[in-house]
Amino acid sequence: MDRPQGQRQGKRAGITPQQCRAARELLGWTPAQLADAVAMSQATISLFERGARKMAASNQHAIRIALEQAGVEIDAAGGPRLA
Repeated sequence: MDRPQGQRQGKRAGITPQQCRAARELLGWTPAQLADAVAMSQATISLFERGARKMAASNQHAIRIALEQAGVEIDAAGGPRLA
């Protein structure tokens, strides 16, 4: 059975600041581009990536989904990589 994107591996975790920054950089995106993709402010993304701000699980999930839909696979063991 096909699952909606973002649910392929069951309940997904959020994303860490390090994974977020690495995945964004793999795509060549600026913090502003990621912020636009997830309807958040650039400051929110930058603060999260620096570890200066905690982010709600729902927002972490939105970031992860946006990055995955853009072509990044996020693996807790191996880190982000292009799909």
